[in-house]
Amino acid sequence: MRFTRRSLLPLAACALARPALAQDFPGNNPVRIVVPFAPGGSLDILGRYYAQALTQRLGWRVSVDNRSGAGGNIGTEHVARSKPDGTTMLLTAENVAVAPGLFPDLSFDPLKDLEALALTARIAHVLCVQPSSPLRSFSEFAAAAKARPGDISVGNPGVGSAGHLASALLSEAGVPVTPVAFRGGGPLSQALTAGQIPAGFCSMPVALSLSRNGQVRPLAVTSPRRSIFMPEVESLAESHPAVGIDSWQAFFLPGGTPPAIAGLLHREINATTRLDPIQEWLKGQAFEPVLAPPTELAEIMQREVPRWRAVAQRVDLHTL
Repeated sequence: MRFTRRSLLPLAACALARPALAQDFPGNNPVRIVVPFAPGGSLDILGRYYAQALTQRLGWRVSVDNRSGAGGNIGTEHVARSKPDGTTMLLTAENVAVAPGLFPDLSFDPLKDLEALALTARIAHVLCVQPSSPLRSFSEFAAAAKARPGDISVGNPGVGSAGHLASALLSEAGVPVTPVAFRGGGPLSQALTAGQIPAGFCSMPVALSLSRNGQVRPLAVTSPRRSIFMPEVESLAESHPAVGIDSWQAFFLPGGTPPAIAGLLHREINATTRLDPIQEWLKGQAFEPVLAPPTELAEIMQREVPRWRAVAQRVDLHTL
């Protein structure tokens, strides 16, 4: 969705009073939101919305800087090595917590070199099958996988994606499936709807669209709880608690950013998230908006980084 100056006029009307510190930050310096993936994806769109909204609300010069490659590690490393003055932020997803397990030779430590700033949204992924499939529930899917270990191929958008991780966790939980990594969500959905693969983990926006058109049948969501967008579809965690995956989008700063600057940026990002136009847009994109203190994001990282390291030690995520 394209956001013009006209489309953001409500943001100016809803703008909150600027903290005193905002008079000094960022001065004449531009502010960059680094998105570690290519333009056009959900994170890129989300970043551009925040950039335009912050620019209009505060008069800052905020832009998106796409630095894709290495599963998001190139852009993430750039932010981790940037000057900790608040003018460079990272907008990324749970991949930043998975990376240390997938890439043991990382040149940065996300727990030490990044500072949690703001958790903004969550998004679920959905295990889908073709509408012609005889499997009509996750319990039937699990029974079929157990009866024919490894015979059911399940597509995912790529190594390290929520769908890939969910497949690994399902196999560990006694539901053996064979993950098939695609080069993104688009190729995965095309293969699934064309009947080239019997099942796949689609992002919630894709799953909603395909299911409404009768092109797939949703069986379960990867989130730890049911999604507000598909409340009738069970969560994998309901029958397999260890399989739940918390997929999210969040802002980070370079480690060592002064607390006053970090506090200001957190308040302004949350103030932007609270605005009705952004709440409506997030929900329209099947994101669940989140307003939480930085400590919640930090706790997620402290929990998820060792979790995925442990999974990587048990199974080879690159080949699974």
